[in-house]
Order: sequence, then C-alpha cells, then structure tokens
Amino acid sequence: MKVSINDRKLARHSVGERSGAWLSAALLLAGLLLVACEDRDVPPAIDHPPAVTPLPIAMGVYYPPEFRTARCSVKYLTGFLKPLEEAMMQPWSRTVIIGPAQVAAFDLVWPAMFKSVVPLESPPSANAASGLAGAITVALDDCSLANSSGQISHVSITYRFTLTSASGDIKATWSVIGFTTGVEHGGSGPYLQEALRNAVAKFVAGFDTEPALAAWRAQLSAQGMVR
Repeated sequence: MKVSINDRKLARHSVGERSGAWLSAALLLAGLLLVACEDRDVPPAIDHPPAVTPLPIAMGVYYPPEFRTARCSVKYLTGFLKPLEEAMMQPWSRTVIIGPAQVAAFDLVWPAMFKSVVPLESPPSANAASGLAGAITVALDDCSLANSSGQISHVSITYRFTLTSASGDIKATWSVIGFTTGVEHGGSGPYLQEALRNAVAKFVAGFDTEPALAAWRAQLSAQGMVR
C-alpha cells in the first residue's frame, strides 16, 4: 500500500497535536503543583517607621473591614490554553492573605507622619472626634499577581487614599501603585511583600507634595496649624 505525501504530513501533524496536548497538560499540572505550594500570608513589609518629620496635627485613620481581611488572587497561566486557561485554573486558584500585613505596615507609618493619630472604628462623620485636622481612609483597589509557566510575570498593588474633614467632607482622593524590585523569590508572598513596601514608601515620600492635597495643606497653613 502506498502512503501519499499528504498522509505523511497528516500523520506528523497529528503527532504534533498530541505532543502539544501533552505539553499543555504537563504545564497545567505544574501550575497546579505551584498552587498547592502557594504562600498563604504576605510576610510583614516593614519593621521600623520611616525617618520623616511628623506634621504637628492630629489625624484620624480608618480601615474599612474588607481592608483588614483583604486577599490577593494569584493567576496561573501557561500560555498554551489561551482563553480557556484562566477558567480551567479558577477552581484551583489560590488567594494570598495580605490584610494583616498591610494594616501592620500602615500602622507603623502613621505615628511618624503625624503628631497624633486617632484610629477610627467607623467612617469619618459629623460624630467623629473633634480636634482632628482630617481623616484618611485607606482602601485596597487592586492586588494583581500572575504566575506564567512557573515565573512571576506581573505584580502590583494599588491603594486609594481618601482625605476627609473630621465631619466627613471629602477633601482629596489619590492613588499609589506599588511594584516589585525584580528580584526573584520562591513564592508569591515575598513578591507581594515587596510591592506593599514599595507602595507604603511612595505614599510617605509623596504625601507632602501630592497635588491632590494642595488645597488642604493651604487651609492648614492659613489656620496656623502647619508652616
């Protein structure tokens, strides 16, 4: 029996398809194994307060309940299963707990930034403590981490800050995005730890020059509360 050239090409194509399928399955299994070994908690991001001069004002600080218990989703992608991949991996995807780490990090910086800090149990309102120059609410807008074929391909954390008067009037809203340094780690926890540290550092360093706070700073200056 003669085998045509087209038959040979078809056979080679079929073998190639099977090889590709086995490779995709192997990468999928590797991703599942990585999920099984995933970190559960983000390590503490900072261990000492920043060296800055505190503003001579009293500031209220509020963390929404979801901020304290926040989790970051880790996406595992091999690049071979295309649009179906994320849906297939979803049942096995992990979430990394970042809530306690981010609360601890921001709790360290407030006393270094303001002369007096008042933790608020509820959003700033007309019934808030008097004598405050303002109140800051911190929200986690986005926490993204993608693991592509065993390599961390993207990590970022976005925080949204809302400055209000003691009575709850919004004075300013701005965001800060934290990234990693590019150093490789063995799990997602240290990557998120780096991004959290970077975001906190940007927040502290940029607070005095943040354009969204210009009107508020001018008001404090006019009242003789700051120079």
